[in-house]
Amino acid sequence: MNVESSHKITQNSEFFDAFENIDDLLDPSESASVCMVSKKPPKEKSSSNSFDIYTRQETQSTYYTSHRSSGRAADLKLPPSLPLYKKSTKPLYARNFTNICLAQEIDLIQTAESKHWIFKFSPDCKALAVAGGSGVICVYEIFPCGSNASQLIASVPSVIMAEHVEAITEINWNSNGLLISSSLDGTVKIWNKYTEHSLCTLECSKRAYSACFHPIYPDYFAVASHDNLLRVMKYPELTSEGFYHVSQKVMSLCYSKNGNFLAAGLERGEVLIYESKIDCKLRLKYKLKCKNRFGLKVLGRKVVGLQFMDDDYILATTNDSRIRLFRFKESLMVQKYKGNLNSKCPIRADLSYDKKFLISGSENGLFYIWNSLRAFEKSLGKNGEFESYDARGVKKPEFSCFAPEKIVKAVKSKYKAETGQKVKYVILSAGSQSNLRVFYSLE
Repeated sequence: MNVESSHKITQNSEFFDAFENIDDLLDPSESASVCMVSKKPPKEKSSSNSFDIYTRQETQSTYYTSHRSSGRAADLKLPPSLPLYKKSTKPLYARNFTNICLAQEIDLIQTAESKHWIFKFSPDCKALAVAGGSGVICVYEIFPCGSNASQLIASVPSVIMAEHVEAITEINWNSNGLLISSSLDGTVKIWNKYTEHSLCTLECSKRAYSACFHPIYPDYFAVASHDNLLRVMKYPELTSEGFYHVSQKVMSLCYSKNGNFLAAGLERGEVLIYESKIDCKLRLKYKLKCKNRFGLKVLGRKVVGLQFMDDDYILATTNDSRIRLFRFKESLMVQKYKGNLNSKCPIRADLSYDKKFLISGSENGLFYIWNSLRAFEKSLGKNGEFESYDARGVKKPEFSCFAPEKIVKAVKSKYKAETGQKVKYVILSAGSQSNLRVFYSLE
């Protein structure tokens, strides 16, 4: 099937309101130059067609320097692979990611039409699902036959699912290997990762903003749509096991790992946390406020991403360029992470497999990494200490995540055997209307 020629997608401005004027927000003609850093590095302009600091021909000749906001520079030792251009601010603690290298680059399907990306690894870590604004879902094999340590993902998708006709807002796996997707075309579809045709389709009111499977009972899933109703459905009958009215539109959903809780992120900076009983019925237990107490953002912005750390902590990403970590049973915010730019795009933060770090893309083309639970005595939990990296030298939104532990262990074993170097973390990052890059963080 020729997806490029037969599948044209329209973007809906109500959910992804940044993308209509993204060129005004971010200037793609500005790009970083690989040079020694001074206190005021000069801005260099070049065409996007002729400039790319990651061209493979420059791998052996590119010099890598890092700098902080203070203007100091320090050379770093490199592995025999392509490095990232690194920036960091507020040098109050030791760097944790001093050696990040580019391991693989993959051309995604319909990159020109996709202004946002979602990545989800299957529970067995044998497949990666990639979806976005193009409405197409691609499933890639992990560690294809005959691959070396640097080829984590197959270069060509094994399955292309192209039934959605508008942007995809969420994808999620269940424990049986089925994939669920929600879309602005008003449908929720369930797929088998081996076939390009959906198993069933749930019609929603206007738009479907999020959908996720129950992690313990794989036949149950939650759906949030435009009608301000949160539904719990059963597969394959597609019967409603309960519906719950919410005062605002639900923009994101997430179950805790053991299925005890379901979190719903709302459009005006609030998170509702429901207790999920054995029969998957929901009971509202906690309400969190992800908004500033003063200033222009006091009304709250969309909660575009949620992730449970465990049954006590939850991470919330909002469109006020903030990421908040809550001890939700006490309605207590323990950390607020800042530094990246996320005012309009559905950019989500992601925790590393060991919960020590979190990563987030940004609308300025960088991805940012924070220490997840760094103690601050004088700043009331505000965490502005981060390490940021320029993923591709173009100022367009970047979408990033960590790979799970099973992937990291497999990469670590292969990479050490082939190169003698140890891999600590694996990072995936894709730019708006751009390709996917896989980075290894080395010890």
